[in-house]
Amino acid sequence: MSLPVLEQLYGEVRRLATAGSNLAPGDFRLQRLLPAIESLAQKAPVFAKVSAAATKLLESDEKSSAPALHELSTLVHALRATQCDTLPPTIKPTETMAPLEVLEAPRTPGQLSSRMLVPILDALTTTGGGRIEVIKDALERNLLGDIRLRLALARAVGDPYPEIADLIADKVLPTIGPSMITLVRNSFNFEGNMVDARRLKVLHRLDPTAARDLVMKSLDDGSPPVKLAAIECLGGSREDRERLTLLCKSRNKETRAAALAALVDLGGDAADAELMRVVKSDDVIVSARTIQLSQSPLLAPLLADETQAAFEKLIAASDPKEVEKIAPRAFALLESLAAHPSEQGDAVILAIFASRNKFKSVRAPIPQEPPLYIARMMRQGSEKLQRALLELHPELQGDMLEEAFLAGFQLLTPAELFHQFSHYLTVVLDEKKRPAKGESKANYRASKISSGIKLQFRQGHNHHSTREEWFTTVRRFDPRWIEEAMKSENTELVLYLALPGNSAAMEYLSRKIDEIHAIAKNWWDYRQLAQSIVYTEHPRATELMLKLLEFMKAAHQSYGSYGFSDCVRLIPLLPPESAPQFEAIAKELPDKWLGELIPAIDALKGRATKA
Repeated sequence: MSLPVLEQLYGEVRRLATAGSNLAPGDFRLQRLLPAIESLAQKAPVFAKVSAAATKLLESDEKSSAPALHELSTLVHALRATQCDTLPPTIKPTETMAPLEVLEAPRTPGQLSSRMLVPILDALTTTGGGRIEVIKDALERNLLGDIRLRLALARAVGDPYPEIADLIADKVLPTIGPSMITLVRNSFNFEGNMVDARRLKVLHRLDPTAARDLVMKSLDDGSPPVKLAAIECLGGSREDRERLTLLCKSRNKETRAAALAALVDLGGDAADAELMRVVKSDDVIVSARTIQLSQSPLLAPLLADETQAAFEKLIAASDPKEVEKIAPRAFALLESLAAHPSEQGDAVILAIFASRNKFKSVRAPIPQEPPLYIARMMRQGSEKLQRALLELHPELQGDMLEEAFLAGFQLLTPAELFHQFSHYLTVVLDEKKRPAKGESKANYRASKISSGIKLQFRQGHNHHSTREEWFTTVRRFDPRWIEEAMKSENTELVLYLALPGNSAAMEYLSRKIDEIHAIAKNWWDYRQLAQSIVYTEHPRATELMLKLLEFMKAAHQSYGSYGFSDCVRLIPLLPPESAPQFEAIAKELPDKWLGELIPAIDALKGRATKA
């Protein structure tokens, strides 16, 4: 008897039972197995009954499919139950064998069954992907209290995957409590690395009083990472505040930064005094994050003065070495100033942006070029800064123009936004044609406005958005945008902004479908059009999706399966009457595509049944 065929049949029966018996009639995956079942029927008569039951199910209708599926399922389950090894000839069953007594082992509160325990242990003690999901699920279901997990949890504080180690240290061990102290303490090493630093913080979190001696010894004898962790563990006592104040003047800059962060968390006059001192020194570079998070009201005016002075010095500097020395502090101050908004601070930022061309080539430890970095800061800042950036858009280029557009999107009505920025799209974008003189800047500006529009579709959700979420974003734009996009042949923008019922857009998209048909070499060429065509309920949506699947017949298709899921998820949104067409083409596709395709077709068939 062929066990592989039986197992495949068992899997198909389970799938159909899950999807619904109304989807079983004519199911092509079951039809694929029918020849193999009929072949087995010649050797094992019982498979003739299976073949007859499968045929009956395939030929059934909505009313008769449920009993037909039940009959086939009963046969398949009965056959699987009989598939076991027979006793060897040398062993004979005997009537003297006493029946085994089944005992239920008692469980202590919180003790898990082996079936639940083993996956959690594997996630804690092995490596590889998928482990953090298992641990998070166990944490949410309160399954980590089993005493047999304690040693694995203590060792997981040193997991090579930092996200798992932090989850165990910050979320899991505190829920178990002081019973974990000894296990974690046994692995702690004063001269260790970041893992031991994490262990020290865990011990302090579990019992600050018991960990006090370890913390104090780590301050004197610990390795650099352990010493920094010990600084974080210092409390609000007078002795600790004095020690932190002293450490703020350490020769090691990381130690100074850690001590300041701990002191600021405690608050008080000493913390404010140290903050003022740091803002006036080069330590503002390593302590910028602490300064930004501080709530001290004394910081805003001081930061404004220091930032203005630092940039005046930067602009006046002519020696490249001097510029290289000044720039890190100047931009650290600017970033801290943005975190403490004030009228004076806004005035300083506007003055710095007005002088942006004087330091645009300066190398600084920031993620963008200086002018763009400040423009982005203004767009994310106060309304005054946003409006100032918006007013400057005629003289801005490239990414700075996009930042001005994004500021306008936040401040203006849809009609006002269109009035101020739509003229940038008047240039026809043709990537295949080299732009003439003067056209290059216009093309670049048009692309940045398009980028600003498309960015709104990626904020808060992604390209997996539902149709309703997508159209909610579309309606935040003036309807005239899509008209300009069609005039300028900006196809990608048309795909973003098209709505059902727009006859001009439907005609435009139909022309694009014809163009793709003429040049397409693989399914990937259809991917960009697919979502818009389906979402807008274009009359040719089914045609396009079927053509996309036609290309999938070639198992060697380039791009592999990347992006295929994005297309398959659209199938259930198509007209229900198209389900037979997709079933027919699915029969010709390689098996590797069917895992995602079959559920989508089943969902489409389900809509057809409801209709």
